[in-house]
Amino acid sequence: MTKFVIIDDVLPENDRNIISEYVYVQQNLIDVFEEFYKFNSHPSHEKLINIAGKYFDMSKAVGYEMWSNKQALGKHIDKDERRAKNGILSYPICSIVYYPIIENLVGGLLCMDDLTITPKQNRAVIFGPRVMHWAEKFTGKRLAIAINPFDYDTRGKKHEVRYR
Repeated sequence: MTKFVIIDDVLPENDRNIISEYVYVQQNLIDVFEEFYKFNSHPSHEKLINIAGKYFDMSKAVGYEMWSNKQALGKHIDKDERRAKNGILSYPICSIVYYPIIENLVGGLLCMDDLTITPKQNRAVIFGPRVMHWAEKFTGKRLAIAINPFDYDTRGKKHEVRYR
C-alpha cells in the first residue's frame, strides 16, 4: 500500500515566498535533468524534505531534484529520467508536490488512479515511489513545486554528505 500525506499550512510565509520566487529548472519529461542539489543548498526547500522525513526513511538520501510546473502535466511516474533513457527504472525515495501559489484556480486537481487532491496554497502532498500521477488542465494560477529526494546522485557524482 502506498502512503499519501497531505499537509496544509506547511511552511511559514517567508519560506513560501522564497520557494515561489526561486527560478527553477523547467521539466518536460523529454529532457534529462541537469540539476541535482546537495543538502544545505536550499534551506527553504529542504524544510519540505525534513517534513517528508517524518513519513519516509531519508537516512540514505544524498540530495534531490526539483522543478516547477505551471501547467497540466500528463500521466507519469517520477523517476531518474537519465537512467530511464537507458532502460533502467530508478525511483526517488518519495515525491513531494508543494503549492506555494494558488489563485483563482478552476480544475488543476492532482490525480492518481483512485485519488484526487485539490491544490491549495501552502499545501504539501507527499507520496511514495512508483505512483502514477498527473495534473488536470486548469485556469487560474497554480504553481506546483516538485521535489524528489534520491539515495544516489542522479548525475552520477558521489556525495559524502547525507540527509540529516
